[in-house]
Amino acid sequence: MKRVWWLCLAVLLLVPTYALAQNAEETDFAERMNKAASILKNGDKWEALEAYLSIASLYSAPALSYSLGRTYQRLYQCTSALDHYYKVLTTEGIAQDSPVYTRTVKALDEMASCVDWGSLTIRCNARQAVLSIDDELIGFCKSKSVFKLPSGPHRVFVKGKDGEFKQSVNIVDGKQEELLVDIEPAVEPELKIQVEPHHYRYRSAIHPAIQWSLIGTGAAALIGSGFAFAYAYDSKVSAKNALHDFDRNAYESSRDDMDVAKYTAWTLVGVGGVLVLSGLSVWIANLIMDDEVEEFDAGVVADGERFALSVNYRF
Repeated sequence: MKRVWWLCLAVLLLVPTYALAQNAEETDFAERMNKAASILKNGDKWEALEAYLSIASLYSAPALSYSLGRTYQRLYQCTSALDHYYKVLTTEGIAQDSPVYTRTVKALDEMASCVDWGSLTIRCNARQAVLSIDDELIGFCKSKSVFKLPSGPHRVFVKGKDGEFKQSVNIVDGKQEELLVDIEPAVEPELKIQVEPHHYRYRSAIHPAIQWSLIGTGAAALIGSGFAFAYAYDSKVSAKNALHDFDRNAYESSRDDMDVAKYTAWTLVGVGGVLVLSGLSVWIANLIMDDEVEEFDAGVVADGERFALSVNYRF
């Protein structure tokens, strides 16, 4: 009976740890997804893609697959978008009436024929230029980017420090077009991003809930070890009394209880010590890695001179 009690105590100590870890993961996933969604809506879509891919290296979820598909779609990357949309639809156990499933089906309808669309290759002579296609902000113009576009005219707009580039390109299904953007000298001052309008501090590199769950659970384990040591001492006294009374059965039972209690106590000391030290290590790491940043807006600054983009965002 006493062994069952110690088993129940161990379970009660482990269950909160698991629950706290699960909650910390869910919170971390939600924060990362919200940050990536904000970048996708208001900033560089290449940067948003990197943010979602970073999340995908840690988590897997239908909502994440949909967001990746949506990001690739807004970057006019047909094949990658379709791959992630199909991944959502083939997720085991997903309900067909769930919002993410419904949105994915709608997105697939929009992209159903994209494999037959034409290709547009855009080459930029510098990275200090911002690219938009059909009033959709793409992000910084890369040296070479390939986009899949439906047939018809498409507006390409690139703005840099020294000027801007505008051109309409007619895309034909199955055909390839190439556009050279040359509005800046080969060597340009370093691009600086203006950060405003207010300061805020991002979440620590490791979620605080993890460090406190480790420290709290470790402390609980150490407290439990104290009870276990006390019980081991009581069992030792009971064994001595049974020995004086020549009660062999009571002596052996007390000795067994003492051994179990001592084993449990030292186990809790080891586990609790490791958890507390791990929590303190996470806390110290957060103090070192925590960094103050500022909220990003749509403005881009080069050498202290701001230029604004007028862009209609769609999501």
